[in-house]
Amino acid sequence: QLNDSAWFTLFIDDANDAPELPDASGWLFENPAIADAVNVRLAVFDEDRLVRPWFTQTYSIIGGNIGKNKVTPNEDAWKDYEICFNELFDVVDYFVVNVSSPNTPGLRALQDKDSLLKILGNLQDNNKKRPHPKPILLKIAPDLTDGQLQDIADLAAEIQLDGIVSSNTTISREKLSEASKDQSEAIGMGGLSGQPLKTASDDILEKISRLTAGKVPVIASGGVFTGKDSADKFNRGAVLVQVWTGFIYEGPGIVKKICKEIKA
Repeated sequence: QLNDSAWFTLFIDDANDAPELPDASGWLFENPAIADAVNVRLAVFDEDRLVRPWFTQTYSIIGGNIGKNKVTPNEDAWKDYEICFNELFDVVDYFVVNVSSPNTPGLRALQDKDSLLKILGNLQDNNKKRPHPKPILLKIAPDLTDGQLQDIADLAAEIQLDGIVSSNTTISREKLSEASKDQSEAIGMGGLSGQPLKTASDDILEKISRLTAGKVPVIASGGVFTGKDSADKFNRGAVLVQVWTGFIYEGPGIVKKICKEIKA
């Protein structure tokens, strides 16, 4: 059904350079009442097991979301990203560099300018040496400061990033009800997605779109369930919109529903 859908793109999330066994305590916790999901300590599997079986079929566009292994020190993180980039280069159409997942300890520290320059600069140098370079995008968190956003906008122009994905899940529990906050605390660490993420993701989208001034395409995600949600993203500068948690709750039909609502 997905393969027959003209809108569909496959996104491999999240590949890294070494196998990681699932954490028995790491699961996806859902709260249908408020349509949110806390992605708690979800394991990241190695690309051989996660990726290769999919390529027996043909998809419209295949993207690869690459990250570092959780046991790799941040000062060596650039090596993990390079390994993933090299291994996946021939089987994906574009790359998203993920430095914003709250589920990998210490990963978000890589969003500072020097760390990003090391990771992205190395990947872009690698990319430009190839006969047919692939687009490289950066996925950012919704919890960034204005200073961090300015650094990212400057860096995107400096190393000629092909795009920014705004945004990942949030570590904030501010938009949850008291009951959901208590449940979330009992669950533990993890990124919050879905409707409670929308306000923060909208705000960060508007800021990064303004800072990049239309020179770097921005793909929006975070709290998209309806045509209005999508329109909010486009009105804040997005050129494309991704659906994540809404897809979990509503399945492939959510895309047709959103498109109909936008046209109405």
